[in-house]
Amino acid sequence: MRTLILENDPNMVDLWEVFLRRIIPNMEIVSCMTKEDALDKVSRMEFQLVISELVLNKDKRGKMSGAEFIELIRKHERYQFVSLIISTKLDDERFLGYSKYKCYDYFRKPFLEEEMERIADLIKHLDCLDLLMTKLKRIENGPTGILHLKEKHSFYTFDVEEIVWLEIHKNRGVMHGVNHDFIFDVRNIEKEELRREGFIKCNRSDYVNLKYFYSYRAGYLHLKDGHGNLPFTEQGKRNLEYMP
Repeated sequence: MRTLILENDPNMVDLWEVFLRRIIPNMEIVSCMTKEDALDKVSRMEFQLVISELVLNKDKRGKMSGAEFIELIRKHERYQFVSLIISTKLDDERFLGYSKYKCYDYFRKPFLEEEMERIADLIKHLDCLDLLMTKLKRIENGPTGILHLKEKHSFYTFDVEEIVWLEIHKNRGVMHGVNHDFIFDVRNIEKEELRREGFIKCNRSDYVNLKYFYSYRAGYLHLKDGHGNLPFTEQGKRNLEYMP
């Protein structure tokens, strides 16, 4: 996950960098102190999260340069929907942040302990969502699109597009398909093949086909086409990180 920080207070930059890396140790952070530098960075790099102070300074026209930066990147196709967090001392940041700049969230300075906890939860959520979207792009064209299953004297092949998720317990498994379910012996399925074809173990017993991923909220993966939702645990996130 790559994050851009636009902030003209060096102490706040240090605070953000330490705080973010404590939450996501491998986060790539790019810090800028001017609107011009930030615009240069977003033109050459792709960011999944932007954190910006609203009032950096005012130019000769009385324009707030932090706000102008946000307005400009929202016009850029790549950043129309990028997750944006505003930090500010303004009293009317709720109106400015949500109504005008379409930010994901806002935080008033100085940050209180409860605010820091809220920021931490938000960053974890965005990091998990970014990881899901990255893996989804990689499996759009799977290696074969076929899942193989041996059952005693029979050999089955399943179209991956027709499998939503698999429920795997100690000896018994259930393949939940688009149109019907299929019960199988879990000893006859290759876990490595599941990973290659874009299935991720999202909790203790469920393997979800990421091609049916729709959204991630409050610890659950919500699936496309009304196929429900599945718990997505911390172990599920670790499994996603190790997915090829």
